[in-house]
Amino acid sequence: MKLLDNIRLYVHFRSLRQLLDASRRQRGPRPVSLESAKSVGIYFDGTDVDARKTAESFAQELKKQGKQVRILAYLDLDVADSDFPFPSFTRKQVDWAFRPKSEALQHFLEQSFDLFFCLNTQSDLLSDYVASLCRAALKVGPVSKNTSAYDIMIDAKPGLGSSQLIQQMLGLLQKTNVQYQPA
Repeated sequence: MKLLDNIRLYVHFRSLRQLLDASRRQRGPRPVSLESAKSVGIYFDGTDVDARKTAESFAQELKKQGKQVRILAYLDLDVADSDFPFPSFTRKQVDWAFRPKSEALQHFLEQSFDLFFCLNTQSDLLSDYVASLCRAALKVGPVSKNTSAYDIMIDAKPGLGSSQLIQQMLGLLQKTNVQYQPA
């Protein structure tokens, strides 16, 4: 079994590396801050009801600030994704090499964002895959071994909820994106 898992992981990372090489991300010359961002992408694990509510309220809060927000969720369920009010993909739409294949994901990856947030408190193969292929000027997410996934990584303690992770992300962005003020 371990040999099969190693083969699956090898194919996963090889195809991810090929996709990244084919579409090298072009960064804009402008710095991105939370205030200046016009478009935001949010990815989260929609299996947990609390995480779902937190992500939806975060998206609504950003929309109230005048930002264009797109969300995508992964559902570790065997249900049709039409039952939820947000685009999602399920475990049935993940192939044997842990690569998600769905129309919702393709549509999400075709978008360009100023900011991308992964609201998972711990990284996994699927969230790192989505984050790596997402076209965003700045990507924020949990600590990952995949260095191409995020520009800013948050080291979340075990048991940390999505709302606390969001607060840490926003606090860090406010501290790192200081506006220039003449002396």
